[in-house]
Amino acid sequence: MTVAPTILELRLGYCPGEDGERHLVRLYFTEPEEIPECLYAAKLASKHPGPMGLQEQSQHAKEAEARVEQALGRGSKG
Repeated sequence: MTVAPTILELRLGYCPGEDGERHLVRLYFTEPEEIPECLYAAKLASKHPGPMGLQEQSQHAKEAEARVEQALGRGSKG
């Protein structure tokens, strides 16, 4: 993902949102070099469809990347 280069996403399907709309469910994960054959799940989240959802998706990816950095002791970015 452009906003979080180490993060990948798995598209899981849909869930009902509190607003009555169908939300898209995503699992954000990475494959850390320091742990061979590992998929590290960093965030499970839902987002709105359309342009609003793209903003949510970018935020979720950034949060996932920060979680990975903290969990693997890589230090903070930026």
